[in-house]
Amino acid sequence: MYELEDKGVLVHDAIDPHAEPVAENEWLLEPEQKRGVSRRSFLAIAAAASAAGGLLLMDKPGQASARPLPTLATSGVSGSTGTARYLVEEDFHMPNAVTDPILVVPSGWDVRQAGGSFTFAYGRWAKVTDGGGLPIVMQRRFSAHTAGVLTVDFRFEPITQLNGVTWTIGTTGANAVVLTANSGQLSLQTPSGSQNLASTAIGTPMGVRVVLDLAAAQFTVSVNGALVASAVAFAQAATVLDLFTMQTSEAFVGNFYIDTVRIHRGFLVNESFVTVPSGLPADWTAAGAGAVFSVAELHGSSYADCYSLLVNTMAATETATFRRTFTAQNDDLTLEFRFLAPSGAQNVSAVLSAGTTAGLQIGASAGSITYADASGTPVVCYDCKPNLWYHIRVTTDTTSNLATVWVNGKTAASGVAIPAVSAIDTLTFGVGAGPSGKVYLDDIRLSLTPPLPSDYVPTPVPLDTGDYLVGVQTFAGWREGHHQGWDALSPYPSRKPLLGWYDEGDPEVTDWGIKWMVENGISFELACWFRPLDGVGQPIKVPDLGHHIHQGLFNSRYKSLVKFAIMYENNSSGATNSNDFRTVMVPYWIEYYFRDPDYLVIDNKPVFSIYSIPKLITTFGSAAAAAAEVAYLRTAVQAAGFDDLIIIAPQVDANAPTVGVDAQYKYSVGPVAALTEGYRQNLLTWRGNAVVDVVPTISMGQDQLPWNLTPGAWASVTDFEANATWVRDTFMPALPSTSLGRSMVLVDNWNEFGEGHFVMPSALAGFGYVNAVADVFGASAHGTNATPTTTQAARLGLLYPAARTQPLKELPAPAKPDDYWTRWTFDTDGDVEGWTNSEKNQVTNIQVQGGVLTATSIGTDPGLVSPDHLGIDANQAPWVRVRMKSDTPPEYLYFITDADPAWTQVKGTQVIFDAYNDEFGIGYAAVWGNPNWVGTIRQIRLDMMSTAGDFTIDEIGVVKVPLPALSLLVSGKYSRTAVPVIAPNGTPMVPAAYVVEAIGGRPEWRPDVQWFVAVRSGTTLIAQVGSSSAWAGATLVHLDAPCQWVGGRFYIAATYFQSLGFTVTWDATAQLLTITP
Repeated sequence: MYELEDKGVLVHDAIDPHAEPVAENEWLLEPEQKRGVSRRSFLAIAAAASAAGGLLLMDKPGQASARPLPTLATSGVSGSTGTARYLVEEDFHMPNAVTDPILVVPSGWDVRQAGGSFTFAYGRWAKVTDGGGLPIVMQRRFSAHTAGVLTVDFRFEPITQLNGVTWTIGTTGANAVVLTANSGQLSLQTPSGSQNLASTAIGTPMGVRVVLDLAAAQFTVSVNGALVASAVAFAQAATVLDLFTMQTSEAFVGNFYIDTVRIHRGFLVNESFVTVPSGLPADWTAAGAGAVFSVAELHGSSYADCYSLLVNTMAATETATFRRTFTAQNDDLTLEFRFLAPSGAQNVSAVLSAGTTAGLQIGASAGSITYADASGTPVVCYDCKPNLWYHIRVTTDTTSNLATVWVNGKTAASGVAIPAVSAIDTLTFGVGAGPSGKVYLDDIRLSLTPPLPSDYVPTPVPLDTGDYLVGVQTFAGWREGHHQGWDALSPYPSRKPLLGWYDEGDPEVTDWGIKWMVENGISFELACWFRPLDGVGQPIKVPDLGHHIHQGLFNSRYKSLVKFAIMYENNSSGATNSNDFRTVMVPYWIEYYFRDPDYLVIDNKPVFSIYSIPKLITTFGSAAAAAAEVAYLRTAVQAAGFDDLIIIAPQVDANAPTVGVDAQYKYSVGPVAALTEGYRQNLLTWRGNAVVDVVPTISMGQDQLPWNLTPGAWASVTDFEANATWVRDTFMPALPSTSLGRSMVLVDNWNEFGEGHFVMPSALAGFGYVNAVADVFGASAHGTNATPTTTQAARLGLLYPAARTQPLKELPAPAKPDDYWTRWTFDTDGDVEGWTNSEKNQVTNIQVQGGVLTATSIGTDPGLVSPDHLGIDANQAPWVRVRMKSDTPPEYLYFITDADPAWTQVKGTQVIFDAYNDEFGIGYAAVWGNPNWVGTIRQIRLDMMSTAGDFTIDEIGVVKVPLPALSLLVSGKYSRTAVPVIAPNGTPMVPAAYVVEAIGGRPEWRPDVQWFVAVRSGTTLIAQVGSSSAWAGATLVHLDAPCQWVGGRFYIAATYFQSLGFTVTWDATAQLLTITP
């Protein structure tokens, strides 16, 4: 789990906007023989650098002509080729903001933003800001589309007037579609000129749908649901489509929101209204006197998916219908849609027909959902309540004229007879007229039902665990485009799942997970559940990050083999209040989850988790108010036919019993779980402080480098199994006989790859962790550890670009030699060696005797502070080592520096301490991973614990580790991953992007021309692979060695930065390169 607020990115000034013009084709930076870039003026080069190679722009920006539109048609390109799949599903919900310290880049995208910025607010908006001079370019590769129809949907909203903002669809060197927003118009660029399609307006969202037919080499364009161009020839010949590009011009200064980009293929019908912020799309035909069709903005799902069709029949005199035709089909079909009837009284219907001859018929009215049997008679298969979104999914068996109906993920009717109709070519929805006639519809999808692959996931063979109920916690954040994405993980190859960079929500992915779980004794998963960010009081359509449960688990083949439960992750969910909780959230949980036959229920009590009880109390205002809401939840669950609810929580306080929590557990044990003694002491201390019953958590440790840049530690498989055995044999039997923890145990975590605690089979340990679970709790040997073949794996990860690579960042932790900057051993009785009570004065009885320092904590935030002015070089002090014993392990080590003398939370690092049963142990604080551990360390503070108790310290030492050969210091800061290289002629070279960011600039890479471009303090920098010269502003700089591309990074001679006023020093003996202001 991880939530990140808006990352404010400073937009630096770009190059002089009054630079002399350059011809449009003059954009290639041609190096002169042995001299680097040519001698034409730098301003011309900078202007040329901003031009986009390959764009087919026959008219200059601002000169869109008034030529007639391309031929208009009454329907778009139709057809379906291949399995229906999304190739891009980018909602910009949480672009990757930690992989790079300066630039925010959505996972899977290549973004050039030296001249501006890409910023976002978590889950709400993403914004492109151009400072002028250099364009912003965003490119997204996707799985190559080589036949049939491809649909591209995107939506944007101007904040300022857009001039020269362009979107293209095509492949490298060929753009089949070129659209440009300029001077209040969205225009289509064709070989014959620029043709206006629709007006743009500041503050008004604009949705665009482009449907491309490769066979015909033509496309259609719809804007806000209205068809504005069809049968348009590709602008440039393209036999493959695999690249979407959005870019600004060099002249543009301004910004706009980009809401979503979705690219899909293979659907006969696919309408989620993300590009229709006005009314019914033009490719649907509406009827019904007095009915009103509009698109409403709701917030029952993500911001990108905030539009739904509203059919209002309150003034209608007949049933309102809207239908869509398509090429006649005789194969098996899958239809799904969602509807919301606020009053619950309106008739809603969906019909698949051959012309007017009805086949499949689904209806909802008078509290029931029905299907029509072979004679056309409605048969009730499920109940229907008001003010609740319903998800209907139906598959047809054309050969046998049968259908299976699912409602909200549950089978409502299986293999039932339906009317025998062939050549299905029409989908029709109906809403009955009446005074309560308001119905919302959304997510309408119709596709061919693909046959199950012959090499589908082998049937799982569950492992019996006897009386043990083993569960695993899961985090469903791995659907590309909806969270930080795989870009944050790919530089750390040990975290790569054995499934590859998979698509969360793919049922085949889910089935592999089920197989690996149940064959290793894991019988249920506890999944994170996030309420949509806004829309308090509005019915929930789909929870945030709900793909795993709603698309994967609910549609998986092996769903019945594993149980599931949900954890309400209220720390990162959208807001709620009492009314919303009772009328929206509770009914949704009961309907979609607790009623599911595969939900985890013990003694007729669903198991339910609330992540943070303190946050729940804050939300509702008091412990009593939170208790009232929990009591209401229990009552509602009982009214649904259950005896009660079992509520567990990982974050609790003293109010947990009052609120109604039954048991507590740990979502993450933390890095201490990498140890044996430390892990066991941690669980014992936690149990001793518990305020309710406990459920033990087995963990493999934690290392948060990809997301939080915080190193930790992982247990070896051997230590993980030893800890699990201790939990089984020692911890669980010691619990009271009535404790849930006597039989239930949770594993931390299945797939928290970013937070760095995961047991899902991966490159780190293969099946080691899950096999250990099986060996400890299983009644027999674990399964066969089957993994996907190359062919199978290729189906599992279409959303993340297959060939995408990034520079590696995974390195071994620094050494821990017995060498110290300073070391306090407390060998002299009465000498505290300068250590004192912190300003909070929560430590008493500080004394030194017999070679140890002893003291007592009398509060919740005790700390000891070292002597002042330590003078330690942070670059060569990666660890602080502590040997001690205490009632509870120490928690954090804080520090201040000469440059930053304020004690703050960000200058703190957790101490990973290995001690058990009040024995001496050794703890290390990995200060090397704290980005604020820089410069000269002035003082450190050890926070002993968060409770009252006694402690004894044997020694504290700051470990000294000299910098390795070939080290780089930029403004005094050392990076373990930014390593210089030495050119063949002996010239030290540096990774240009790292150095530019370290000195406050914004870099970008242009792979088409092998350029490195950056902007720093208004100066534009340009260099090229193989060139022996580069530009710094208007100055041509000779380089001591040609630029190189090494290990996915652009390297330039270090002395280049002298042209920017920096001092560059190379110590050949120490192999140390320094760049200082």
